[in-house]
Amino acid sequence: MTTSDTISVDQFLAHPPAKVWRALTEPELLARWLMPGDFRLEVGHRYRMQTRPVPATGFSGTVLAEVLAFEPEKMLRVSWQDAEGGGDTDWTITWTLQPEGRGTRLFLLHEGFDPDNPLHQRSRTIMGGGWRSHVMNALQRVLKEDAMSDQAERFRLAADGFAARIAAVPPHRWDDPSPCPGWSARDVAAHVISETRRIASTVRGTEPEPVHGVGLAEMGALPHVESDASLHAAWIQISADLTAAIDDPACRTAQLPSPVGMVPFADTVEALPEDVLVHTWDLARATGGDERLDPGLVAHVYEHLKPMDEALRQPWAFGPKVPTPPGADLQTEFLGFTGRTP
Repeated sequence: MTTSDTISVDQFLAHPPAKVWRALTEPELLARWLMPGDFRLEVGHRYRMQTRPVPATGFSGTVLAEVLAFEPEKMLRVSWQDAEGGGDTDWTITWTLQPEGRGTRLFLLHEGFDPDNPLHQRSRTIMGGGWRSHVMNALQRVLKEDAMSDQAERFRLAADGFAARIAAVPPHRWDDPSPCPGWSARDVAAHVISETRRIASTVRGTEPEPVHGVGLAEMGALPHVESDASLHAAWIQISADLTAAIDDPACRTAQLPSPVGMVPFADTVEALPEDVLVHTWDLARATGGDERLDPGLVAHVYEHLKPMDEALRQPWAFGPKVPTPPGADLQTEFLGFTGRTP
């Protein structure tokens, strides 16, 4: 509810929270709908943004900002000050995202206007109109132009989670055992890189190549990993290639092996994050990392795997299901389905 010291905006966007979150937090996208600046998603990061001055409100056109708090795909709070406002403008901008059907309900709360300051009230009126019309329209345009499909968005989200777990592994823990029998933490990362590379090469009709010290291997086998390999760099490169292939029409009819035989790549993309998602947990469990998985990804992948329950009980897929306690959360239930003990 808008009061004399705030601006409130409530906007439905026909895009999933992951995509809206990217538009709110990736500098190149921010520059296309809000203002260019050196934003970085890190609490305490201070940055500048530049836009046209607004003489009627005394706005210089340069904003000094700081990231105050965030919860991925749910909330982002930043402070704003006019660089030449002499401390007179001290605003807080809070974005809140709520899933709604196949889209997102986006809430904006712009706080810090002095009800007794005529210039502040003029700014609130002008900026309120700008947020509701120009800015929200620009955001919707950028979301529409950013044509990555929901399937590619989901895989990118899973890939980002795996990249974060790789980056967080302490050097001395790469040889620690993982929940995958006989595999170390390094083996888990190498497996995901190798299988993702195999899929990307198959759908593009190219021969796989070693990447950043991770060698080649047959399907299901572990590749050799050089002592100076960069598993993080290898994953970033390979996952970006497969993300792009998901939306490449030339790749969608390529045939891939599956538990039910050869199927077109287009028929596999909904469940494509599965291997990455499950092994994200494996890697975190092996190395003492963050075991929390994205709830939306868990729900999506779980629903697509359930119909294949019996076909997945194979040595190269999942072991027997692990019973979970009544009332267990969805991640726990999902991990039990994949044969893991949370």
